[in-house]
Order: sequence, then C-alpha cells, then structure tokens
Amino acid sequence: MTGFFNDRVALITGAAGDIGQAIGRGLALRGTRIVLIDLDQSTLDRVAIADESRTLKINADVTDETSMRSAFDTAIAWGGRLDMLVNSAGIEGPIAPMTDYTVADFRKILDINVVGTFLGMKLALPLMLAQQRGSIVNLASTAGLRGSPDVAGYIASKHAVIGLTRAAAVEVAGTGIRINCVCPGSVAGEMTRRIARGRNASDPAASLKRMAERNPMGRQADPSEIAAVANFLLSDEASFVTGAAYTVDGGRTAL
Repeated sequence: MTGFFNDRVALITGAAGDIGQAIGRGLALRGTRIVLIDLDQSTLDRVAIADESRTLKINADVTDETSMRSAFDTAIAWGGRLDMLVNSAGIEGPIAPMTDYTVADFRKILDINVVGTFLGMKLALPLMLAQQRGSIVNLASTAGLRGSPDVAGYIASKHAVIGLTRAAAVEVAGTGIRINCVCPGSVAGEMTRRIARGRNASDPAASLKRMAERNPMGRQADPSEIAAVANFLLSDEASFVTGAAYTVDGGRTAL
C-alpha cells in the first residue's frame, strides 16, 4: 500500500485520541503528509509523528462550521489538496441510565460524534469531487450495530455515523470517492478506561477485565489494529469498497 500514500495529504479529526494518533502514525510511515485536528491543543502538541516537517497541527472544534472551515482552508493552503479524510473525533458521554441523561448531555454527544462527522464530509467532498479522487473513513463503533446499557447517547450517535456513511457513499459512488466506516469493539485506551470507571468506580480494573473476557479473543484491541483497517480502507487496495462498516472487534459481534 505504500505507493498509494506517497505525498498524499490526509486530514484527521480527533487526532490527539488513541485511535486518531495511531492512524496518523500509520499514514505518516507510508509517506503521507498529515493534517492533525483536535480541540485539545495541549494534547495535540504532544502527538509525535515520524516526520514533523510533513505534519500540520490545527486546533479546531469539529462542531463549529466556522472553526472547521478555517481549519480546512489552512490545511489546503499547506498541502495543496486533500486526498484522505478520517473523522475520528468522538466522545462517549455519561455512563448512566438514559433517564439520568440531560438534554445537554445527549446533544453534546450528537454534536461531536455526528455533526462533527457530517461537517468533515461536507467540507471535504467538494475538494475531492473537484479532483475526482478521495477516500473518507469515519470512526463508528460496534455500538452502532447493537445496544448496550448506560451509553444511550453513544449508541445513538454511532448508529447515526454508520447511516451517514452509507448515505454519503451512495451519493458519490462512481465519482472516484469512497466513504467507509470502521466499527471498533473494545480498544485499549483512555475512552475505554473512562467507560470502565463509569461502570465500576470502585474497581475499574475488574470492569476492564470483564470487557476483555466477553470478547472471543479474550483481549482488547490495540489502537494500531484499528488503524491498520482504516489505512486499508483509505488505500487503493480497497478500490471496490464503499459504504461499508468494517467491524474490528475480535469476534464480539459474531456472538
């Protein structure tokens, strides 16, 4: 896949997160110029990519159209084009029964996870259509394929990301642009640790252990394993793949 990525330009939202960082590092190692976008400037500053001279870091809010338009303008001025987009920004929201959610809680999850994905595609697609080439990967979740207690907002948002991916993929099919999503299961990282603490504040380690044991492979994914599938979908190796929701969950949804 290396040849496809040489000197291409990729933009990644949520780039300071565990999966966003892993995707960025994987693309950089394959010769891609990377634009990293995140709201958390301090964490973004600490993200280490192999070649910093081929990396641009931008602080932006994925829920705000003005902020994102400015980020895209800066990215295009720097890179000259946009070949790949990864919408990785996302939050899990409160770990609580739906009856305990506030409307503000619910809207915040949808704003970041769904509106952020929509805005990324809305701004990227005109650029990609003009060049008749591009690949987009949205980060969904196995939470978009099944239900689970105490994460209603996250479940709803990831179902929406899968639907949005499919709708957009069909709209641009045949234009040289492909749009897919990745559905990770339990991934070793900060979000999973927060969920574990939310489910069992007194013993989050036990909660993490149960999450791993429910998986047929008996462990959580490393972020690099999610990145590998995302990088495949971004590449020409996936030239006939669009509108797909790839599960990367160690067999959890096969049960």
